[in-house]
Amino acid sequence: MRKGTVAIIVIIALLVVIVLPVIKTYNSLVELSEEVETALSQIDNQLQRRNDLIPNLVETVKGYAAHEEEIFTSIADARSRLIGAGSMEEERKPVNSCPAL
Repeated sequence: MRKGTVAIIVIIALLVVIVLPVIKTYNSLVELSEEVETALSQIDNQLQRRNDLIPNLVETVKGYAAHEEEIFTSIADARSRLIGAGSMEEERKPVNSCPAL
């Protein structure tokens, strides 16, 4: 072979040795970037799901708080009637009238 042909083959081989790793690195960076975008999208979905669930949780707590307040009020009323009771019959009435017990 001629010197020119050998030189061209060597130059092409060097370009291949240099360019292929650059292309591989670029492709892996693009792939990693896509994985990051996917992970961020999943995080956004989870945050949106949490934000959607918070109002339901607030309503549940409000409903239970109202129920709890009713029970505590009933117990306090029964206790005050029990303290003020004079006989055994009067003591049984507050206890039997309390729905929480």
